[in-house]
Amino acid sequence: MLTKHRTKWNRFKKRGSRKARAELIHEFVPLVHYVFGRMSVYLPRILDDQDLIAAGMIGLITAVDDFDIKREIEFTTFAVPRIRGAILDELREQDWVPRTARRRAVELSAAVSRSRPHAFDPPDLGKVARLMHVRRSDLGKLMSKVRPVAFVPLDHTHDDEDGAHMSVSQLLADKRTRPPHVEAELADQCKALGAALALLPEVERNVVVQYYFEQRMQKDIAKELDVSRSRVSQIHNHAITTLRERMGAA
Repeated sequence: MLTKHRTKWNRFKKRGSRKARAELIHEFVPLVHYVFGRMSVYLPRILDDQDLIAAGMIGLITAVDDFDIKREIEFTTFAVPRIRGAILDELREQDWVPRTARRRAVELSAAVSRSRPHAFDPPDLGKVARLMHVRRSDLGKLMSKVRPVAFVPLDHTHDDEDGAHMSVSQLLADKRTRPPHVEAELADQCKALGAALALLPEVERNVVVQYYFEQRMQKDIAKELDVSRSRVSQIHNHAITTLRERMGAA
């Protein structure tokens, strides 16, 4: 179970190696982001992600220090509840949710954890309902009320109206990505711009590349080319006019 990191665990736990401890913490940093990523689906936008991730890191460090290699269990199984708990503690410290809601959220989080056979398994919602002493049909309402500090795994599935199995991750739009048609249009524009740039005279191409791609100021470009700043401005304006005409034609 601990084969992959056994040597480092032995160095840290049996010999007190601080280097091994640091290496283990570094190895499991992605686990913090994994846990936070699952929780963040239901967190308010006003919260500072970095503060919560930092809290999760504290949970990870505590887990590394407290982990008992003699138990022969996966570290992730031991660490995930610690990381999640540290993040929830930070949420409570920020005190953005009513006390009653916090208490129910903690109870729900504990019930969700207890309902999982293993750390990364989806929860048994029937068991969660029993642990929370609510009807299965009312569990969704409870989860909505305490949603800021409760979470549903991204791989949790449900049936839609057509009977198809859909996971939470499939229903969430990634706002960081552009639609395919926009990506294709941008790619075409970049290709056309590259072709237009290649046709410019060398001095005009040089000015455009330095000004827009290398973020250099016109006075610095003028000094390098040994011309006046006004001359650089003229070269720049002529190049941009030419590019606009060629891009329009393209």
